Amino acid sequence: MSAPRVFVHHDQIGKEKAEITGSDVNHLKNVLRLDKIICKIIGLRSHKSEPSFKITIAQGIPKAKKMDLIIEKGTELGVSAIIPTLCERSIPKPQADKLERWKRIAKEAAEQCGRLVVPQIHPITKFEDVLNLKEEYDLALIPWEIEKENSLKKVLTNLPHPPQKVLILIGPEGGFGSIEVERAKEKGFTPITLGNRILRTETVALSILSMFMYAYD
Repeated sequence: MSAPRVFVHHDQIGKEKAEITGSDVNHLKNVLRLDKIICKIIGLRSHKSEPSFKITIAQGIPKAKKMDLIIEKGTELGVSAIIPTLCERSIPKPQADKLERWKRIAKEAAEQCGRLVVPQIHPITKFEDVLNLKEEYDLALIPWEIEKENSLKKVLTNLPHPPQKVLILIGPEGGFGSIEVERAKEKGFTPITLGNRILRTETVALSILSMFMYAYD
């Protein structure tokens, strides 16, 4: 059996020992059938599992458990942060406990795939507030099924240098309204096409992450 991985906050790490707290204690002792937890630091090693750039997905909140899938697989693919976004066509109104659930999914996925950083799961954010984050990023893209000419490949090919911080704004089921896309363009987002087929919202995020990792990681 492979050794279990857990994230330990730097405040809980001393020179020779590390303290594991919270739900990880129950996981290690009960789920993995361990009688006790010994946290003695026996060595340090570097492990390159993080991308050389940071990519944030602002995901229009989808129905059912699709956000769970996006967070889990997005974490495996190297996403830095996910912003659950309320759009014009967002149907569900998330329950108050969703955010903690999403954070737990990101943490468990990061442990499973060997990442050094747990992606940040932001609080549920309004569409306009996401647009106002654009200035914090080198590149801001909005996939849109109406866009036919400007592909992701074309955008990346024309960049003078690889981006360090990327923001991708993805619509929920039903996509974005035309007014939303115009507002995004006014704020500096670039509409892109992902090809001749219309993808499900959960497929868009994972496709774009894969493309970026192929291009730059």
